[in-house]
Amino acid sequence: MRRNDHRRICNIILKWFLMLVVAMTMVHCAKVSRPGHKRLPSEERKDIPPSERSEEQLPTTPDASTPRRVASQQLVDKGIASLDAGNTAAAMESFQEAINIDATNGIAYYYLARSTYEGGQGSSALGFLDQAEALLGDDPAWLEEIVALRDEIAGEGESLE
Repeated sequence: MRRNDHRRICNIILKWFLMLVVAMTMVHCAKVSRPGHKRLPSEERKDIPPSERSEEQLPTTPDASTPRRVASQQLVDKGIASLDAGNTAAAMESFQEAINIDATNGIAYYYLARSTYEGGQGSSALGFLDQAEALLGDDPAWLEEIVALRDEIAGEGESLE
């Protein structure tokens, strides 16, 4: 009888221990903050036109939260590297592929607009900027980037007329 009592007490303690571990894990997971698909850019590059900003001065890429976003963001990173190397055609292709994988990646639309503009197609870039604004417009830092690029494109259009 004592042996059964001992075994039953051990089982009760084990069950309580397991419930405590599960509860602590759930609490920890609830407290972990995962950033969304946007990060704020640094404040130091407000007065620099988008075409003159270096990679470090532009808003950063998002933390991945889904496999599609991971794949899309990898293509965005590849496109940014191509854009920095002056290969706008390869950059545009990477950004378009990123959008094909994840059509909600507003950063891909922004960079597609930027590369399209740098490739000499300012009027096409405006449509991509509209989509970027629809996806990123609630983020003041990204909205600032979008407006700055739109103003730069508009300035180019006025100087051509």
